[in-house]
Amino acid sequence: MICVNCGSTNKEGNRFCTVCGSVIASQGRHYCRHCGKEAAEQAVFCVSCGASPKGGRNFCHYCGSATNSAQELCIKCGMRLLPEGSDQKDWLITLLLCVFLGYLGIHRFYTGHIVTGVIQILTCGGCGIWTLIDLIMIATGSFKDKDGNVLARK
Repeated sequence: MICVNCGSTNKEGNRFCTVCGSVIASQGRHYCRHCGKEAAEQAVFCVSCGASPKGGRNFCHYCGSATNSAQELCIKCGMRLLPEGSDQKDWLITLLLCVFLGYLGIHRFYTGHIVTGVIQILTCGGCGIWTLIDLIMIATGSFKDKDGNVLARK
């Protein structure tokens, strides 16, 4: 199984990643947040209920267990529940912004890290070192937006 947080490969059946320690969700299976039925990860609407699979708040998108509207983490699988209407930042856009405008920290502004973006502008990306570290983190899938969500590979 592949860890969503760091991208490392783990043995089948591991509940936690051996590299970063995060909870490993069931890979390849995603569920509608309205009805709890299985739905494709890139699905625009659920074939069972007709709603957007990531738009509801009744079920976990990763394991299908029931949730309530106040929950931020799934109790069963430990994954962060995306808020209704949240727009997950795109991995490729973040990568390209870092490659071409990383020394200005534009990728940080795009992902919501405003304060560190300003610091990167003032230090020219930490003299390039900070930009290089961010580039590696984005390329390996370990860079997250300001809410702690993994960047979406659309």
